[in-house]
Amino acid sequence: MSNTITFHYQVPFEIGDPFQNDINGLIAGKDDFWISSTHGLFHYIAGTGKTTRYFPEVRVLSILPDPVQKNIVWLGTMYSGLIKFNMRTREHFSYNTTNGFPHNTIANLQADDNGNLWGITGKGLLSFALDGSRINLHKVLGENGQEFNRYHYFKFTDGRLAFGGAYGYVIFDPRSMMSDHYEPEVLITAITINNKELPADNGYSNKGINGIEVMQLPNDRNSLTIELAATEYNLPEKIQYRRWLKGLDDGWVISGNDNTATYSYMPPGEYELHINASNTMGEWSDEVKVIKIHIAPPFWLTWWFITTLLIIMALLIYLGVKRKIRQAIKKDQLQIAYEREALQLEAKAMRAQMNPHFIFNCLNSIKSLMHDLRNKEAILYLTTFAQLLRNQLNSNLLEVSLEDELHTCRLYLKLETLRFGKKLNYKFDIDERVDTHSIKIPALLLQPFIENAIIHGLLPLPQGGTITVSITLEDETIYCKIDDNGAGRNVKVKEHGHESKGVKLVEGRLDLYNAIHNSAASIEIIDKKDSNGLPTGTLVIITLNI
Repeated sequence: MSNTITFHYQVPFEIGDPFQNDINGLIAGKDDFWISSTHGLFHYIAGTGKTTRYFPEVRVLSILPDPVQKNIVWLGTMYSGLIKFNMRTREHFSYNTTNGFPHNTIANLQADDNGNLWGITGKGLLSFALDGSRINLHKVLGENGQEFNRYHYFKFTDGRLAFGGAYGYVIFDPRSMMSDHYEPEVLITAITINNKELPADNGYSNKGINGIEVMQLPNDRNSLTIELAATEYNLPEKIQYRRWLKGLDDGWVISGNDNTATYSYMPPGEYELHINASNTMGEWSDEVKVIKIHIAPPFWLTWWFITTLLIIMALLIYLGVKRKIRQAIKKDQLQIAYEREALQLEAKAMRAQMNPHFIFNCLNSIKSLMHDLRNKEAILYLTTFAQLLRNQLNSNLLEVSLEDELHTCRLYLKLETLRFGKKLNYKFDIDERVDTHSIKIPALLLQPFIENAIIHGLLPLPQGGTITVSITLEDETIYCKIDDNGAGRNVKVKEHGHESKGVKLVEGRLDLYNAIHNSAASIEIIDKKDSNGLPTGTLVIITLNI
């Protein structure tokens, strides 16, 4: 049987440093080692010889396995604080002066039996709860003072701890260390606003700086520095401070031994500054100082300015829209006036068209009657023709009563009956409920359809036909119907796209009537047919709303 010892003189990294063999701690696993060195943390696997380096920029001074969490090791470092490292996940977290440590150098790590980690720092002996809930800095009295040596530490079987120093060593029982349960109050010793210190007689409180509970500040005085002091004076360097500016911070901000709270360029709003201090054992006091701070917004962000601005904008928009509407109405009125004048001229032209060839035919009819010595019929024809002509030429109105329009239609049909004889018959059917005198309609609304019915519907038939003009009232709607039993609208005329000028004028005049009266008058032309699809006449329906 032989015992073999193998020496590994250096790690397989090109460190280029005479301290490359400096190993200050080791944790052995089943077949691997975790080695702490001033050149970082090394993981060595014995079976393969593979070595992995962690934290190459960190000088590790001490390594300690967590007594409860088997995957956790604690690394004491020079200038980098205390590192909590997970050997399985390779995740780590650092504790240093930014989160409450008194110094960023810690060595000689030991664990007591109460869940605390102990080590030496540049400011004394440190105890740290392994769950991160407490940090304590302990003064060590005697010749040893605060000076300790690296690598000189020991834990006895009874739980006592020993640390060696430049002038001796200290041995103590962690359980018998004096505890500090005092809850200090935080005092405000000075307030600086925009780099100008606030005097004791400040207008915010008649009890001096520390008596200030509410501060109302304009928006251009929004940079604050508040200096603090805790009412525990035996070991002031062990007092820690924390602050929470509700409305700006997400939670408590620990400033360690720094007793100033500084906030630059605070935005307008309502804030509550909570200030708290710990005792010498790192236990936070229940005494919390609260100051309410109101930073006023600039005038252009105040509710009254915004409201005034919105009112002005709404007024400008209203006036602009009103102006546009007025211009649009004026434009529409001018357009309606132009259209009205144009339609009046067209109506006069249409009356003048009553019409050259119609007048010529009427005169020829009178001449023919006189030539045949039918003087009585000639006189009656001439009298009727004169009445119709006078009725149309003397009227300059765009709108007439329904009674006047019906009178014009009667005269026209009487004249055409005298002209065409038995080939033309007509009748009027007027609903008694309709007040024809009070209802206004566009002039010459019905006559053009009657003329079309005679010329294109009845005269093409050898036997002629009958025209029925009816006025009915149904549900506050008047229906004016011109119904004939003639040949229907001329097929050749429809195929060639011909449209009666009189009908076209009626449609334009009806559109203007709708625009003026906000009405919905309409025209519908129905080609009547029998069961075999043959034409049996034309029905024109004019709908008027009253």
